[in-house]
Amino acid sequence: YNLKQYDKALAQYTKGLEKFPKNAMMLSFKGNAYLALADYKNATANYKASLENKENLLHEIEINPRFATATNADINRYYNSSLASIYSGLSDCYLNVGSLEEALNAINTALSLAPDVKDFEKETYFNRRGNIYLATEKYKLAWSDFNKSIELKNDYALAYVNRAIARVSLTDNVKKSTYRVAAKIANQPASFGWIVNDKASIKKSQDELLLALTDCNKAIELDKSLGFAYYVRGSIKEILGQKDFCIDILTAKKMGIEIDEHMLKICNQ
Repeated sequence: YNLKQYDKALAQYTKGLEKFPKNAMMLSFKGNAYLALADYKNATANYKASLENKENLLHEIEINPRFATATNADINRYYNSSLASIYSGLSDCYLNVGSLEEALNAINTALSLAPDVKDFEKETYFNRRGNIYLATEKYKLAWSDFNKSIELKNDYALAYVNRAIARVSLTDNVKKSTYRVAAKIANQPASFGWIVNDKASIKKSQDELLLALTDCNKAIELDKSLGFAYYVRGSIKEILGQKDFCIDILTAKKMGIEIDEHMLKICNQ
């Protein structure tokens, strides 16, 4: 699995589960492999099976030689973090098939279990919930979650881009026209767009739009390979009337980001 040979990993997990069909940890690993292959149906089934056997998970941790000298507190922390990871994967599956309410419930459970330790990557959980809030047009909640994500990891490029989207979506006279989640970039919209109701009144929102632009600049500074950041920055530049917006849009396209036909037509593509 760590080598990204997911089919081989699935074969190993399947073989192991023939011998130990209620092994919760192995079921969750199998769910992870299916998720990596974007097979959300089978990933969901394995995550649910793992949760149905969560009592076994605690025992599996207790008998693992790795935890031979661990305290009860350490074991419980690892147990909760393992459950959080399973619920997070389940949320990922639901989000990618558009089951937003189920995705939100799962990530809320994950966050309630997730430990406050540096190496757990809890910032990704807030980022995912923020994306769910974006998709359901709860922009203030989305903005708050992206802030939390950045507070936990101030070099998390995706959270800056997403906060930029939340900022723009909260401004007056800018309305969402499209928003579609896809798997090309984990939990990021494959396409989105904004409709500007009155370009003349954009000046009233200029400060907030410039803050959104700053977020995109920060994301690109942190990760120059993040095509999604160029896409969002180009979209914001277009709203602001900055003439170089097509440079960002076409850079994003070269990086494999899906650009809507209207935007490509504007950029003579």
